[in-house]
Amino acid sequence: AGVAQIWSMLGIATTIVSPTLPPTAWEADAIELTRALQAQQLEDVRQRLTQMSLQAVEMTLIGLAAKGDTTEAMQLAEMAIEERGPSAVLWFQKGVAAYMADDREGSEQAYMQASEEDPFYGPALCNLSAIRQQQGDAQGALQMALRALQALPEDPICLRVAILAHLRVGNREAARELLDSRRDLLERIERVALETVLQQDDTAPTERTHAFPLHADLMRELGRAFVEQHK
Repeated sequence: AGVAQIWSMLGIATTIVSPTLPPTAWEADAIELTRALQAQQLEDVRQRLTQMSLQAVEMTLIGLAAKGDTTEAMQLAEMAIEERGPSAVLWFQKGVAAYMADDREGSEQAYMQASEEDPFYGPALCNLSAIRQQQGDAQGALQMALRALQALPEDPICLRVAILAHLRVGNREAARELLDSRRDLLERIERVALETVLQQDDTAPTERTHAFPLHADLMRELGRAFVEQHK
């Protein structure tokens, strides 16, 4: 249920099609788009981008990033934005690829573009919260985390990020209230971990043991599963 849950959480799909079944239309489109891009048949790529569903483009980007083809993923994201017009999904995928390529500035800019296209696009807000935290901007991280949770109130990752963001600025009571009100969203091991943090005397969890998760990490896991099915 792990990967399928991730798909559902990110609003991409609810299940992963078994490799023994014929690919769906969008899967077939994603495979053909990947092949055209890798062959640098750019005119073919541009034509396909105008004809494919956004879901197929999105899954192609996920698959490329999961394989470590971040340059191609960013190239394809830019072409998709040019051909289809800007969207939060495409900017977010470009941000994920940039982050995985260690381009932190490019990643942040892409996530900001995604949030401008859709001020309540949860995945971008969640990742921006993580980036703000890494930059030492705890208040900015909290603002982004709360916006992400407002956008995706049932998302366990956004919930966890918001709880930790409260702790980073010393809002222990707010963190406790948030955990108590939505604990059913979290796996038992996550609840226990957060309970342990809340019982500690220090005002904030340590960076090493309680790092902010990034949706990029989930994208990597998701994309690898997709790639394995279509080798």
